[in-house]
Amino acid sequence: MRNGRGPVGPERSPRPVEELLLRGGPLPEAAAYGAATYFADSRAPRGDRHVRLCTGTGCFVASAGRHVDEVEAPPSGRAELYAREWLPPGEEPDSGYPYTLITGRRLAHYNAGTMTRRTPNVEIAPAEHLDIHPDDAARLGLDEGSGVRVTSRRGSVLARVRRTEDVSPGEVFMSFHFPDVPANVLTSENTDEVTDCPEYKVTAVRLEQADRPRSPLPNGSGDR
Repeated sequence: MRNGRGPVGPERSPRPVEELLLRGGPLPEAAAYGAATYFADSRAPRGDRHVRLCTGTGCFVASAGRHVDEVEAPPSGRAELYAREWLPPGEEPDSGYPYTLITGRRLAHYNAGTMTRRTPNVEIAPAEHLDIHPDDAARLGLDEGSGVRVTSRRGSVLARVRRTEDVSPGEVFMSFHFPDVPANVLTSENTDEVTDCPEYKVTAVRLEQADRPRSPLPNGSGDR
């Protein structure tokens, strides 16, 4: 545990707080909202790290490194990396769906935005838009802030246009923070063969002009 600021009250060390965490003492604020508190137990060998997990019904302490000793290191003591044969994505652009959609996050929001859209962050990025290279936008007749329909083999969504060189020609970007522009309607069921991680970074789409009203885009809203 590291002091974030000078101790408040009679305590001059974080140790009493560590003791409270180890005992599972009452932390009503953490229990009410859900929290994970990480700290080092100075009495344990190797300075083992622990985590205290709290829910609305109570808290418990667990080791944050419980599987460390179960992993057998190679004789060299160093990690060994192996090259995997390259595999193509589950789907690729073609004449019907000529653009590659990449989905991800924007700096002002996190995942579904259920928390960040309830904060002043929404003033930084109040709505979703499609990032598209200016050359592609000009070819399709898409002006800044105009409506665009994004369609994949699975569905279609409406968004506003943001012309930017943050993306390369032939690629477009959209986040998944806003329920009125559900980007995951477009993505495929293809997954990584080892981890089953969904293929959110490669989705073949086509783009068409749409009737969504134009409105100014906030500055800096293209951050990933």
